Amino acid sequence: MKRALMILAIAGLGSGCASMGPPPGTTDIVDQQKVDLVNAWARRNSVQVLWLNMPLRNVPAQATPAAEERKS
Repeated sequence: MKRALMILAIAGLGSGCASMGPPPGTTDIVDQQKVDLVNAWARRNSVQVLWLNMPLRNVPAQATPAAEERKS
């Protein structure tokens, strides 16, 4: 139970700025590296992770495949 509360507390602290949205000229994409890292830690420690909000990272808009398709 303590592990679950600790994970929820950490997740809550990390989501404080998530609602602000990306700055102009950028877009948010799922941070797959962080997802993989947390999921691997969870497997090693027999913990189940339930992603309510996937972690995002900010990238320039022209670096995403969707932005390239819109240009065409």
